[in-house]
Amino acid sequence: MIRLFLRRVRATAGLAGFLLAAGISLPFFRRLPWRRAGDVAAWAALLWGFGLRIRCHGAPARGGAVLHVANHVSWVDIPLLGSQLDAGFVAKEEVRRWPGIGKAAARIGTVFVDRRNRLAAHAQASVVRQQLSRQRGMILFPEGTTGDGSTVLPFRSSLFAAAQHGDLDVQPVSIIYRRRDGQALEGEECGRIAWIGDQALLPHAIQLARRGQLLAEIYFEPMLAGGDRKQMARDCEDVIRNRIKGLALPLRRRS
Repeated sequence: MIRLFLRRVRATAGLAGFLLAAGISLPFFRRLPWRRAGDVAAWAALLWGFGLRIRCHGAPARGGAVLHVANHVSWVDIPLLGSQLDAGFVAKEEVRRWPGIGKAAARIGTVFVDRRNRLAAHAQASVVRQQLSRQRGMILFPEGTTGDGSTVLPFRSSLFAAAQHGDLDVQPVSIIYRRRDGQALEGEECGRIAWIGDQALLPHAIQLARRGQLLAEIYFEPMLAGGDRKQMARDCEDVIRNRIKGLALPLRRRS
């Protein structure tokens, strides 16, 4: 009981720290040098509150028009990658309504996508293309939904269309959640972090706060060659799937 109480207190403190640090990065401060420091502090406070420890492998591509392509397991993926990459997100429209996280994501340049509206996808792809043309990195979850983390769902190539023109760097990013000691999650343990289907955000967050103590491993994979959107989608999917399975697959890397 005491441990559960302390975890709830920690989660509350982490959420309060997130909201406080996020306030430092209001639009008035966006152009100041320490704007990014405020964003990092906000995401870090949230992750700490929910007992998430990060271990990174490889190096994230810095600066320029970089499309970071990641698998999607949970709402936690957003603060996780937000703490490591100074880039905007391509996220589903529902994220805009998430308490705190939605506003923070919007402030850093997130493009919200209505995946049910095919006509809107073209306009949204245009916005993504504009962000990339301004040498602004973007983070894409091309599965279109979340999985349980044991594998990846088929990548949708539609949003890659925004990145198939011009000289573009594409970096797959593999996210793997484990027990705090580094061991793989099994069975119901996956429910600690996986956020699947229409599960409400608040109950899942409370569940994570109660259990917590997980390790998030982020693999910044080698850069891949840009080009045809379908080929980019297949290449990124293969890299991430094989990373999760513990395999290796040589692909067309950018020269």
